[in-house]
Amino acid sequence: MRVTLPTLIAIILTWSIPAGATNPEPPRLQVLEHIVIQTPAKAVWDILGKFGACQEWHPEIVHCPIEGGPLPGAIRTMMLNNGASISEKLIMYNDRKRELMYRITSMSHVQLKQGSNKPYAVPALPVRQYHAWLRVNSLPDGSSRVSWEAHFLPAYEGKGKAPPELDSLAAKSQVQAFLKAGLTGLKKRLEP
Repeated sequence: MRVTLPTLIAIILTWSIPAGATNPEPPRLQVLEHIVIQTPAKAVWDILGKFGACQEWHPEIVHCPIEGGPLPGAIRTMMLNNGASISEKLIMYNDRKRELMYRITSMSHVQLKQGSNKPYAVPALPVRQYHAWLRVNSLPDGSSRVSWEAHFLPAYEGKGKAPPELDSLAAKSQVQAFLKAGLTGLKKRLEP
């Protein structure tokens, strides 16, 4: 059975709303970043399409072992330069269209903070139910446009006001910074 990208998006969005929920989830957040690289799309995809080699182009990733090869179901664990780790599962990989989709399966915490009632952990990225897509498109002049899109919820699941490290603003700004740093690193790696 072949699953199209719009079908995958519909399935993912359905997962975020539990049946019979009385407290609906906050709205899903989205970050979309693009960059134009003066390199042919095939050469960009040759680097970007290696699911377990993101340390070759993302400046915040120091090591990225992969289990299961570069096929859907593979798990990569990114070791970040701040000591944290993020594990991601490859959901979809299309070499012909130069696109892939993955989701975060787990991550470490970067610090423990004391809240008014109890301590709470701050994860490497303050998100949950995170899914992302990477795409490389050819442009008429022979350059490439790389798009990185992420959909997620903020990490905070409690009632009341979220701690600032776990709220929507923190989630969106940290994801945006991570995506921008990666795209800038990719451009720097590929352009002469």
